[in-house]
Amino acid sequence: PAEYVKKVDGAKINSAIKNPVSDLRNRMILLLLVVFASIVGAFIMFAKDIVSPMDNIVEATKKIAGGDLTVTVPVMSDDEIGQIATLINDMNINLQDMIMQIRQEVARHKNKIQEATDKITFISQKSADEILKNKKMKISDFRKMIKLSGDVVKLLDTMLIDLGALDTFVKLYKTYSAHTEIDQKE
Repeated sequence: PAEYVKKVDGAKINSAIKNPVSDLRNRMILLLLVVFASIVGAFIMFAKDIVSPMDNIVEATKKIAGGDLTVTVPVMSDDEIGQIATLINDMNINLQDMIMQIRQEVARHKNKIQEATDKITFISQKSADEILKNKKMKISDFRKMIKLSGDVVKLLDTMLIDLGALDTFVKLYKTYSAHTEIDQKE
């Protein structure tokens, strides 16, 4: 009834309705702030777990691409990022093995060429002295033989220089290091 409404204080009704609604609104805002802060914190931690290992992998890969084969990538977990790090380390070991094999082959070829050059030079000088002493060869044939042996020596010297340049190129890669890394597991 209208008389009863006049007796009831309007302020009390408004405060009875507004206070719980206002309190509920404040609690919802606080809850949303906590949820938002939790999501941001989780995102930062998740990004840190991915970005930090990837930074190490990128730096190590840049060094390997630059020719420094002494670099190893730290393997910090067994997930996909850890598998990538392990594969890069395996690739690096295989590159080191290939460089070592190339160096061994270059050294072997250089030794053979030097040995052949020494033999040809020695045989040519010995034969030349003997032929001149005994005079059993035509001078034209002797000159051809000397020219041919000189050409062979020049060819072998050129090959030796080329292999030396290849050896210098291969030595640009660093393949020796003291491995003191510590594997970290999370």
